Amino acid sequence: MIYLPIFLMFFFFFQCVHLEVTFIAERLPIQGNRPDPGSPWPMPKYWNKDAKVKTFIPGNIRLTQNRECDVSQEAFNRFVHRLQKVGGLESSTDDSTCFVQTEGSLQELKVVINDQLCPEYPQLGDSEKYELNITDTITIKAPQVWGAVWGLETLGQLTYMVDGKWFVNQTFISDEPRFSHRGLHLDTARHFYSVDVIKLNLDVMAMHKLNVFHWHIVDAQSFPYSSRRYPELAQKGAYSPGHIYSQSDVQDIINFARVRGIRVLPEFDTPGHAQSWGRSHPELLTTCYDGYTPERSVYGKHSEKEIMDPTKNSTFHFLRNFFDEIKDVFKDNFLHMGMDEVHYMCWESSPIIQEFLKDHGIPAGQYSGLETYYSNRLLDIIRPMNKRVVIWEDPVNHGAQIRKDTLIQVWKKKDSPPGTDTWAVHLQDAVRKGFQVIFSSCWYLNYISYGQDWKDYYTCDPYQINATQQELSQILGGEVCLWSEYIDETNLLSLVWPRASAVAERLWSVQSLNDTDDATFRLDQHRCRMLRHGIPAKPILPGYCRDDYNTDNTLLKTCRTASVRASQETSTTTKNPNRASQETSTTSKNPNAGSQMTAKLFAIIIVYSALRFHFI
Repeated sequence: MIYLPIFLMFFFFFQCVHLEVTFIAERLPIQGNRPDPGSPWPMPKYWNKDAKVKTFIPGNIRLTQNRECDVSQEAFNRFVHRLQKVGGLESSTDDSTCFVQTEGSLQELKVVINDQLCPEYPQLGDSEKYELNITDTITIKAPQVWGAVWGLETLGQLTYMVDGKWFVNQTFISDEPRFSHRGLHLDTARHFYSVDVIKLNLDVMAMHKLNVFHWHIVDAQSFPYSSRRYPELAQKGAYSPGHIYSQSDVQDIINFARVRGIRVLPEFDTPGHAQSWGRSHPELLTTCYDGYTPERSVYGKHSEKEIMDPTKNSTFHFLRNFFDEIKDVFKDNFLHMGMDEVHYMCWESSPIIQEFLKDHGIPAGQYSGLETYYSNRLLDIIRPMNKRVVIWEDPVNHGAQIRKDTLIQVWKKKDSPPGTDTWAVHLQDAVRKGFQVIFSSCWYLNYISYGQDWKDYYTCDPYQINATQQELSQILGGEVCLWSEYIDETNLLSLVWPRASAVAERLWSVQSLNDTDDATFRLDQHRCRMLRHGIPAKPILPGYCRDDYNTDNTLLKTCRTASVRASQETSTTTKNPNRASQETSTTSKNPNAGSQMTAKLFAIIIVYSALRFHFI
């Protein structure tokens, strides 16, 4: 009999725990204001929205341009196609059961570009600013066509659907990016991604105004690039014949990116991460030693052959021929040469390397001097090709004397000096040494955690360092990075989006826009927008996408009500609907929670009384 009270005590204890969790979930709603329908991501620099609402049919919008350019034409076609695909409207004019008072129908979209030329490819430093004005017509003005591309992307996000019809508020936007380099790095060597998947990811990048596809195309595991001059690199270095990017594939990706305002920055990483080169050309790699025996691996230190061999002129002759091809295949003004994670153990094991150090006046054991020799000799090959070089920060960390016109990508976070665990020291070191930099340290998407980790990406800002204005101006932007050891086509898009969305806004929008509470619901709306466009972006909040543009909780939707009430409701825009109704619509999962809580508290009192009586 003594066990019954104990059983009851534990039973009601766990009920209380459940009650507490339920109470927190229902009574502590997520902070932040619900956005109006058609709230853009990333947020424009200046956005003024009128209460007046326009309606339109995507297929009936007429484009006029003062400069004929395929880039702006393609951007307009995407704008129309996306809305038609979502709404299935084509040219439908069916009557609606929802009444939204509008100020007329939009029929024309004017694109005015100041530049006399339609540029071949986007480049670092091109103008991306634009003005978007929605009155009786839609007008986009931009110095260069890339601004018009972003203006059309913003226009698509301003629109919202109510009961099968498209609407947009009268709006004026003046916008430009905070940083000129806003990239996404993708590793296609650890796992191969099809051209279609890469294109889909490029499409989503354009939605976010990310303008650099950093293509880490080869690595130690595979060499999927089909070289015209050295086809054997892919024939022996790729996973299989079906895991190779042909020359036509590469051009297809470059051109697909171009009309979306995206640069393609190729990376061919050396001297480390180079084992796949050696499957067809083993002479390129350093022979590693196990004591006195060549081509012997030592577990945990090195394999039989790895890391480019800097002692041979033939190594640099091969690289000259290879990059002479690459400079013509890829149209960007930059080439990424890698140079990260150059582990010295193989060089240390080689008597040939030791002799080379002595012959070139490099102190014994000073392998950073050998790294300097390799780096500068390779950079000397690239410079006459009219390309600027990007490298990872590692040679700078090791004390290698790298030329100051090299663009440094800062990526380290945990490998800081003793007593620190921050990326700031790496970024500060690079800019203080006079380098221009790209920042990536706290934006690694392959490091995943449960919950709203997007907030960590959103609040990390490269200006959070102790630096002068001149040094801050050397930060050209940043990249969100994804390495593919454990990622392939099955989970790529859901791991990238909407976590990369947070970085996109950090790189585009003003620095002061950094409140995660204000961003939460707007990002959730944007995530629903991506789902509507077929992107499997993972959720950031509990709930569901009721209508993907979040119009249920706004004053714009007035189904089957009197026109007078509709007129009153649509004449006002509300950034923060009534708090009580907001909490009810988002968090109330159990309408009987109050009565249930009373009953459970009453049961607890009874159990306590019974236990007290029993033990007395």
